Amino acid sequence: MISKMRDRKDETVRFTFSKLKDLSEYKPTANKRFVSDLRKTYKKILDLKFIDQNANGLDETVFVLFSKFTIRGTADEPYVDIKIYEEALPLLNNLEEWVRYSLHEFNNINSTYAKTAFRLLKQYRTTGFAYFKKR
Repeated sequence: MISKMRDRKDETVRFTFSKLKDLSEYKPTANKRFVSDLRKTYKKILDLKFIDQNANGLDETVFVLFSKFTIRGTADEPYVDIKIYEEALPLLNNLEEWVRYSLHEFNNINSTYAKTAFRLLKQYRTTGFAYFKKR
């Protein structure tokens, strides 16, 4: 969803149920269950907080990425409208600075240790090297 919302400024972005199901490889087909799962997912996403902190740690701003979710399951073609919080736009539109990897690749890893190693190694993919200490 994030990559689909890049460079769209603060406009509301619409995702049809079929598009969301495709993006998430969602298997159940009943829209009532899908809406319930969307609701649970969005509640978790809204609990994510981002912190913009200065170097000395004395100033910070805490914010959420999304400011609004609207689910319209009764529309002729059901959809979800999502709005980005305006102050989060620089975070969203500067994704080159973020670690990027395929969610499909990540989901195919079973071990939590392997997932952590995968994330750490992907973080250093552009430098070509990483240093780790054993504790």
